[in-house]
Amino acid sequence: MKNIKIPFMENRLLYKRITGHNNKIQTNIKGKWCSIKTKHTDSNFLIKGDNNIINFHFKTTSIPRGLNLTINGSNNIINIYKTTFKDTFIEMYRNDNKLEIKEQDCPIVKAYIYVSYGGSMLIGKDCELNNGGLELAVAGDYIEKHKMVIGDNTHIARDVIIRTSDGQSLIDPETMLPTNPPEDVIIGNHVWIMSRCIILKGTHLPDGCAVAANSLVNKKFNEENLLIGGTPAKIMKHNIRWGAPYGKYLEKFYKEKQQEQRKG
Repeated sequence: MKNIKIPFMENRLLYKRITGHNNKIQTNIKGKWCSIKTKHTDSNFLIKGDNNIINFHFKTTSIPRGLNLTINGSNNIINIYKTTFKDTFIEMYRNDNKLEIKEQDCPIVKAYIYVSYGGSMLIGKDCELNNGGLELAVAGDYIEKHKMVIGDNTHIARDVIIRTSDGQSLIDPETMLPTNPPEDVIIGNHVWIMSRCIILKGTHLPDGCAVAANSLVNKKFNEENLLIGGTPAKIMKHNIRWGAPYGKYLEKFYKEKQQEQRKG
């Protein structure tokens, strides 16, 4: 009986994971950029297109565990500073998209991050994005580019959706053009977005604001340190301050008070 030769599949599997030209996955080690050598066993990324660049601004030998990455397009740039992930998906669609994730103290957990049609997204440093069910979606409108900015030290609770566009188009029957274009979403520093909120296109949340649970936000607010809530959201309180969870905050407060009394 003639022996049947089984073809070696490693190169074919790798080819399916990265197709196109000049795609780079690299890590910064002591100020020097080094290419990450992908293996045929890697299953957490897929790149189809040309001139895509993924920069990890920290030492790593592979795409971090817990991060699943898909790029379907060309000339896309991803910059990720020191961050860990768990069950998180990043997807880029079409060309000229940008994503930057600053250094995080907490892991990003069970999040879906989507950037398309030349959009851009910036996630500031030291945010709390570890509660699960988070969806961040940026879409341009083919001609105009749009962005989402999430400031430093922003806390986002479970099952929050933030989008720069509607899911589908509303069509003018005469021109046959869409009438509901995307708009930027800007979230300032030290903002708290509570559980199950929906933040829609055109939203601006200044520094220090808090959004009550189950709210829908779809407009610009200009004043800092607001508590807003409702559907659609409106101002509930002015000049608020928010901090650590209730019990932890009181514990810290009374410890500091006891220390002052001992000194006195």
